[in-house]
Amino acid sequence: MSLEVWLPEGIHEEHKITVSNGETKQLLAFPYKWFFIDVFNEGPDAVKIMKNAESLASAITLEENDGREFDAKHPKFWQVVAHAEAGKTATVKIVTER
Repeated sequence: MSLEVWLPEGIHEEHKITVSNGETKQLLAFPYKWFFIDVFNEGPDAVKIMKNAESLASAITLEENDGREFDAKHPKFWQVVAHAEAGKTATVKIVTER
């Protein structure tokens, strides 16, 4: 029997993604996975956010100046995807911790 203990390294990274006009962009956590993700929509329009293998149908929508945090007890987040609807533009600030 083995016991796996996951300890965060305490390394924070900040990323910015701008999506517009039906565009989808992804941020990958290669070669490490993240313990924590903080997503903040700087606007000007709403943006859809997906993590890991979530589809657009299950995406959360962040309005301008809205944010969401995702936290896990082990490193499980490997990607964040941002999507803007047609005719919309948004800049998303993503802070990750591994």
